[in-house]
Amino acid sequence: ICWLMREAMKDSSYTFKRPTTASAWGFEEWAAKQNNKVQLKKPHKDDIKAGDIVMFTFSHIGLAIGEPHDGYIDTIEGNTDGQGSREGGAVLQKKRKLSAIRSRIRITV
Repeated sequence: ICWLMREAMKDSSYTFKRPTTASAWGFEEWAAKQNNKVQLKKPHKDDIKAGDIVMFTFSHIGLAIGEPHDGYIDTIEGNTDGQGSREGGAVLQKKRKLSAIRSRIRITV
């Protein structure tokens, strides 16, 4: 997610700082220090949209690629594997329980 943010922000100017942490929960700390273009919601109460950054209760992070459905959300995650580990070496599409999400970040420009 840090790489995605770097790539998305490299050719434009923004009114908030680019995150430089690789820590999932560090993203919450980063978001809390930014302006109103970076919106942290904790708890999220199922207010998740495609494009939101989601932090999981097991200290992992992903990008929502859809809307919540039947208690789940589809995501793209790095450092994962087919079993859902946060220590894998792949970028994969996952289906995660909403109850496993600790918070979400929505960026508006």
